[in-house]
Amino acid sequence: MKVLIACDGSKQSELALTYATRLPLKKPEFVPVNIAPLVDINPEFVRQEARDEIDAFNKKLEKQGNAALELAKKTLKELGFDSNPEFIQGEPIYKLVELSKSYDLVVMGSRGLNPVQSFFLGSVSDAVVRGSH
Repeated sequence: MKVLIACDGSKQSELALTYATRLPLKKPEFVPVNIAPLVDINPEFVRQEARDEIDAFNKKLEKQGNAALELAKKTLKELGFDSNPEFIQGEPIYKLVELSKSYDLVVMGSRGLNPVQSFFLGSVSDAVVRGSH
């Protein structure tokens, strides 16, 4: 069984990963995934100073994403599972819904937003539940 585990470095995603390893699955293949919404720009329309700031921001997101994946890989290894983490660029909701087509199960944490916060901020986990395959 192929299991996608969404890892964003939050406590909730760490708990989701641990939870996934406790599920009674036959021969699970855990794939930790971090999806970073990196900023893509057209350099023709952006000053060099702004491009430098955007590049620094993207590098920070990528570093945080890779750190979350390394932690997930280490945790899975300690629990007796091998994994091949994936870092992906894109909008998390759309990428997770698209990826769900290739997996038997998607496991992810939730920030625990109340209905008003969820309405204004959006909920990745809620959107993935509604749109996944």
